[in-house]
Amino acid sequence: MSKVKRTFGTGSFNKKGERFKTPEQVSQVLNILKENGIDELDTARLYGEGTSEELLGETTEFQAFTVSTKANPMISKLTKENTIKQCDDSLKAMKRSSVDIFYIHAPDRETPFEETAQAINDLYQRGSFKRFGLSNFTAEEVQQMYDICKEKNYVLPSVYQGNYNPITRKNEQELFPLLRKLGIHFYAYSPIAGGFLVKTPDQIKNSQANGRFDTSTMAGQYYTSLYCNETLFSALEAFQDRCKKLNIKPSEACYSWLLNHSLLKEGDAIILGASNLEQLHENLRDSRGVALNADVIQALEDLWKMAEKDAPKYHF
Repeated sequence: MSKVKRTFGTGSFNKKGERFKTPEQVSQVLNILKENGIDELDTARLYGEGTSEELLGETTEFQAFTVSTKANPMISKLTKENTIKQCDDSLKAMKRSSVDIFYIHAPDRETPFEETAQAINDLYQRGSFKRFGLSNFTAEEVQQMYDICKEKNYVLPSVYQGNYNPITRKNEQELFPLLRKLGIHFYAYSPIAGGFLVKTPDQIKNSQANGRFDTSTMAGQYYTSLYCNETLFSALEAFQDRCKKLNIKPSEACYSWLLNHSLLKEGDAIILGASNLEQLHENLRDSRGVALNADVIQALEDLWKMAEKDAPKYHF
């Protein structure tokens, strides 16, 4: 059994959306997660324009889960005052006095890191979170933030959340060695590349009218910019053909690779997601973490060789 933990991301919880938009629907999801041994949630102030956190706070089932959240420079620049306010708003929405991990969702390159770090430390000192996390930072920026915190005797970053899957592996070259040296754990989001790895190129191109790759939405534009190029489409077709011949679902191959054969180790995690209950059950089944045979592992390595030239970067 994998020592890498499974957690669940609540990006699809949104009162203004079409997925999980009521406390009753969210309660259903939380009950299913609990039945499958998942007790850790990942949310953010940005998700659902704040309503993802509100929906969690409006369910009784939420009390059985630990939760992590994030402050985002897209909401407000991460000055000391704004960072503290985003944390306060998150805690109020979730009806919690503290969270497990409080992340900087993305680097604010217009506000000195020293100022954001001071806010983070003040929040830590008052007990608003247990662990400090960084997300979507470059390796150089991780080192910079770590050095600031170390020099000032602030709480050190101990978790990094980033994009990691069989076609997003550029972080293996410079980021992972640094994280291991600094004692920082890795939480992997987009384990199946936002669904890219389990669809055909035609399905993805057709879903650009609606769905995850809908270019009329901010998220759709983001995922399209990451994955929709001819190099990755060719790699995807070859990978899916191999999976068919090897009698394994692409999703099961990808999840199992992350859990058992990637650079993730004990203390790290993958973040599952779902846009409906059927998909939730499927993702839970496919992420049980079976050990892969050599042929499937080779198919995943060949996928990366084909994709690497035009693969997404790991940071914002």
